[in-house]
Amino acid sequence: MQSHHEMGAMWECPQLIPLGDRHVLLISIDNPVRPVLYVAGRVDGSRFVSERIGRLDLGPDFFAPTCFVDDDSRPLIIA
Repeated sequence: MQSHHEMGAMWECPQLIPLGDRHVLLISIDNPVRPVLYVAGRVDGSRFVSERIGRLDLGPDFFAPTCFVDDDSRPLIIA
């Protein structure tokens, strides 16, 4: 699990995106080194179980992404 410093003290603009039998949680955090994280996992009843955590983008200006699904069922992210 990530430390408090790596996960930030505050999460902004969370989005839970379904991808097949898994989900991805996007969170923008107050950490300038890792401003947007993804948490991949699965939904177990009413609980999200994380399986992998990482930085979503390496650029310094990527923050508060918004995700939607297009007409071909592809998840698209705009930031």
